[in-house]
Amino acid sequence: EGDKIAIVGCNGAGKSTIIKLIMGLYKPSSGQILINGRNISDFNYEQYCKLISIMFQDYVNYCYTLRENLSLSDINNNPSDSDIIASCKKSGAYDFIKNWENGLSTYLTKSFDIEGKELSGGEWQKIAIARFFNKNCCLRIMDEPTSSLDLASEDKIFTEILNAKETLVLVSHRAFYMKKMTKIIVVEN
Repeated sequence: EGDKIAIVGCNGAGKSTIIKLIMGLYKPSSGQILINGRNISDFNYEQYCKLISIMFQDYVNYCYTLRENLSLSDINNNPSDSDIIASCKKSGAYDFIKNWENGLSTYLTKSFDIEGKELSGGEWQKIAIARFFNKNCCLRIMDEPTSSLDLASEDKIFTEILNAKETLVLVSHRAFYMKKMTKIIVVEN
């Protein structure tokens, strides 16, 4: 509990597959996945997923309002506006949303509202990271979370991630942050 675990390796080594195994999206062809010594197949899958916030490297951009986008991370808990703003501050999204006229009711894209905002790749990534932070959980998993961000934004996000009390599993090619992890797992072949 509370460990910051990095999974590193070359492209195609199986890092993302390990994450999908932890999530129960893939079943192991042999062996088993244990959480605190207990096989994950023994858990109620819906309850298990409530304990985890995950951000895949191929996150989804939703053409909803900002509030709806971030609420998707934990639809059962209906986060407050202050929770959503706190998540945006952690991800750096607050820097570009704070002056929006429609605030959290602003649509992300013009698909459903001509006054919606068209975001850059880095801005969308910050929204996805804010969604990741918006979920109250005990395990956070990130797969290459900052690939579209500048170094200053990336540093701010990693500071938030590394200071959080939750357990973190991180797949990243960013070697600088690896030395701050409590465990590093190298995946080969």
